[in-house]
Amino acid sequence: MRKRSVKKRLIELLGCIVLTSLLIGVASADGVTVSADVHPGTISLDEVAHVSVGIKTTYSATAFPVDVVLVIDCSGSMERYGTIIFGPEEVNLTTSYKKIGEFSLSEESDVEIMLQIPVDIYRSRDIFFAYLKKKGRSWQSSRKSGYSTVGWNDIQPGTYEVYAKLRYSNGERGRIFAVELPPERIESAKDAACAFVDMLGDDDRAGVVKFHSRGWSYEPYCKLVQPLESNKNAVKNVIRNTLRASGGTPMGEGLDRALDHLESHHARENAVKAIIMLTDGWWNMGCNPIEQAHRAKGDGIPIYTIGWGGVNESALREIADISGGKFYKAATGDDLRDIYEEIAIEISNIGAKNATLNVELSRYVEYAGNANPKPEVYGRNLTWNLGTLYANDTTYVSFDVRPEVKGFIPINTNSSVLTYFSYEYDHDELKEEEVPVVHVNVVSSARPVAILTANPDSGDVGEPIFFDASQSYDPDGYIVRYIWNFDSFSGSIAAFNYSFNESGAYQVNLTVVDNDGLDNSTTVTVNINESHHGRVSRNLTVLNMSISADKERIKIGQPVSISGNVTLNNTVNTNVSIEIHINGEEIANRSENIGGGQVTINISATWVPMTSGKHRISLHVYELAEQGRLWIPPVNDPVIEREVLIERIS
Repeated sequence: MRKRSVKKRLIELLGCIVLTSLLIGVASADGVTVSADVHPGTISLDEVAHVSVGIKTTYSATAFPVDVVLVIDCSGSMERYGTIIFGPEEVNLTTSYKKIGEFSLSEESDVEIMLQIPVDIYRSRDIFFAYLKKKGRSWQSSRKSGYSTVGWNDIQPGTYEVYAKLRYSNGERGRIFAVELPPERIESAKDAACAFVDMLGDDDRAGVVKFHSRGWSYEPYCKLVQPLESNKNAVKNVIRNTLRASGGTPMGEGLDRALDHLESHHARENAVKAIIMLTDGWWNMGCNPIEQAHRAKGDGIPIYTIGWGGVNESALREIADISGGKFYKAATGDDLRDIYEEIAIEISNIGAKNATLNVELSRYVEYAGNANPKPEVYGRNLTWNLGTLYANDTTYVSFDVRPEVKGFIPINTNSSVLTYFSYEYDHDELKEEEVPVVHVNVVSSARPVAILTANPDSGDVGEPIFFDASQSYDPDGYIVRYIWNFDSFSGSIAAFNYSFNESGAYQVNLTVVDNDGLDNSTTVTVNINESHHGRVSRNLTVLNMSISADKERIKIGQPVSISGNVTLNNTVNTNVSIEIHINGEEIANRSENIGGGQVTINISATWVPMTSGKHRISLHVYELAEQGRLWIPPVNDPVIEREVLIERIS
C-alpha cells in the first residue's frame, strides 16, 4: 500500500485535536495570532520593563507546496561501508604500531577501518598500515595498507582492538578514525533519499543534483540529473539508476547547480524552496560552499546539511546556519531515514513565509535593549525579519523599554503589526495581524528594601528557627505585605518561629510589597540536620497551641493581657514548661508535672511595652528532661503581632 505523505498525516492528526491557545487573550484558529505581555506590570521611573511578543502559527490544510532539491555526494568515499559502529574520532598516528580503538561484533561481518585525512587529499607519503587483534586472545588479522580505508572479510563475533601506524614519518599524522560495516554508503543514501521522496505531498516536487569528479575534473560530473518533478516514481528511478561513486568532493559545485535550478523559472514562486545536501567528506575542489550558503541566504533558500562519516562538521554546520537550515549527523542508514523524515516534516509544515514584525514604541517609552533576537532599530520602530513560521509552533520576541513619564502608559502603538505571506490554495496572500497594545504602571517611588535574617541559620529537625523581616523598609512609603515562600509555610507576618520536620537545605524566600505596589525579594538559606539525641521530645506531642492578647494597637506603657493554652498528648509522667516570649525574650513561664494521656495547660501574663513599633508575641512548650529542654513536635510555635504607638500613657 502506498505510504501516506507527511503533510496528509499531519492534517489527519491535527484534525482530531482541538488546539487551545496558551497565549492570554488569543483565540485558536487556522493562521497566525499575536499576543503581547509585559513584566513586571508596575515599575519605577528609573527601571525597565520586559516586553514579550508571542506569534503562534496554527496548521492549515492549504500549507505551502514544496520545491526541494536533493544534493547527493557521489565521491569515491561513498563506496565505503556506511554503518559506523565506532567513531568518528580524531587520532594521531606515528611510525610505530599503537592501539587506536576497539569495537565489538555480535555476528560475523565484513569490517572496514577508516583513517581519513581531514582535507581528504592524499599523497603517497600518507599510506598507513593497520591490523585487528582479538581482545584477550593471540589471534591477529592480516596487516593491510591504504590511504584512507582498509578492510577485512568475514570477521567473527567478538571484541577487537585496532592497531595502526604510518609508513613514512612525513605522512599526515592527524586522522579521523571510524569502524564501519556494510552496506555501502551510496546504497543507503539512495534508499533514504527515495524514502524522503515518498514522504512529500501530492503538490510537492523534488529534484536531484549529484556532485563528484574524475581525477581533478569535476565540471561534467556536477550536474542536475533530475529537474523538479512531482512524479515520485520518476524521481526515485533517477536516484536508484544514475548515482555512482567516484572521485573527489566538489560540494560547492553541487550547491551551485541546485541554486541555479531553484532560482530559475522551473521553481514556483509560491513554493517553499529548500536544499538537502548529503556528504561524507570534505570540500576539496570546485567553488567554495560557504559562498554558496551566502547566496542561498540571499534567496531565502535554507540548506539542510547531513554529514556522514569523517566530515568537516564545522563547515557543514556553518553552511546550514548561514542559509537558515539545520545540520544533522548520521552514523547508519537508519539514521539517514530518520533525518530525511524530520526534514520532510519541517519543510512540509510551514504556515507562513517572509514574516516581519514591526513594533512602534509609544512616545512615553524608549528602547532599552536586552532584545532576543536583536531587531533593526529605526527611531521608535523595532523591526524583526522572522522569515519562515512553522505550523503549530510559537515564535517569541522580547525586549526592554524604559519609561519617560509616570502613570499607566502604553508601551507600543496600534500601528504595531506582523506581516506575512500565507498560501491560499493556489497563490500567496499578504496578511497582517495587529500586535496588542500593552501598558505598564509607572510610579515615581523607589522599590522597597527586603531584609531577612534567620536565627540561627542552621539547626536540627524540630528546633524553631526565628525568621525576622521586620527591618525591611520602603524609602518613600511603607511595607503593606510580606509574602513568604518556603517549605509548606504561607503567611503575611513580619517575623515568626518555624520548625522544619525534615532535614535538608531550605531556601527561604521573602517578597515585600510597598504601598505603591512595588516589590522586592530576598532569600536566606537554612540548613536543617537530623535531630540529635535529646533535642526533640519522644514522649509528648502537641495537639493544639494558641495565644491571644486583649488589645490590637497599644500605647507605650499601656498594660497588655496575654493568654495562651497548649493541649498535649503524653505517654509518661514528665515535666513541661510553657513560655510566653516577646520578640524572642521570655517574659513568663509555667512548669507542670503531667501524667499520661491528654492534658491542657493554660498560661497568662501581663506585658507593659516600653518601645514603639511591631512586637512579636509567641508561645513555646518544652519537655524538661534529663537531657535538657526538649522541643515538642509537631505544631510550630504560634506567633501574633501587636503595634505599639509612640504616645506614652501618663
